[in-house]
Amino acid sequence: MASEATAEFQALTAESAAAAANGLCVLLQDQLALLARKYHKSALSVFAANSRIEMRNQEREGMLVKKQRCNAAQDIDGVAACNKAVVEIEQRIAREVDVKDALEGELGELAAQWGEAYRALGSLPVAEADELMATQKASWVALIKALQDIEADQHRKMFLSDVLDASFLSQM
Repeated sequence: MASEATAEFQALTAESAAAAANGLCVLLQDQLALLARKYHKSALSVFAANSRIEMRNQEREGMLVKKQRCNAAQDIDGVAACNKAVVEIEQRIAREVDVKDALEGELGELAAQWGEAYRALGSLPVAEADELMATQKASWVALIKALQDIEADQHRKMFLSDVLDASFLSQM
């Protein structure tokens, strides 16, 4: 009688442990998906910050050209206004760089959290753990590849813009 109760108790314990592992597996998969979406959003925000910094740098360069022209024309008030504008632009650039640095820090934290959740998923005693891990890893790699493609495209556009600017300025 006691051994029958013990066997029944062990069966219930094993059943509840398997159910808990399956529930935790679903939670970890959801967490991985959420972290991947947050990573994607933050990476796009970094790209946007890079674009804003590039625009501010171009604005600064334009203001420096204007300052040179005012200086050549001996327009003291124009030079002073340009100096003030350059300082304001440099402050905006510094703020954008701070935002970008914070976003890049967030990217590192999200990647670390994703890695922890991924390892936790791999440690679960679930029958299809290998398949789940392969699926999660493949989706993460695809996300990183897509972001790298976006970044490469952005760099190509910036390079083209720089080449066009240089060719335009050389014609002046």
